[in-house]
Amino acid sequence: MEEYEALRLSTITLFNGLSEKSLKRMGIANGHQASARALGYHILGHDLHHIKIIENLYIKR
Repeated sequence: MEEYEALRLSTITLFNGLSEKSLKRMGIANGHQASARALGYHILGHDLHHIKIIENLYIKR
């Protein structure tokens, strides 16, 4: 949990530090064009996906 929390907080800090201009910058991720903002949403969705897996496997027993 400590590692998860540290990674989550560092990701939040990274995105909070980006300007609007930076968030709109485009790049290639896994062969697809995406903005930095879109990748932030992707990271969030991936995090929620893992939280649901943990809840289903370990908490809702």
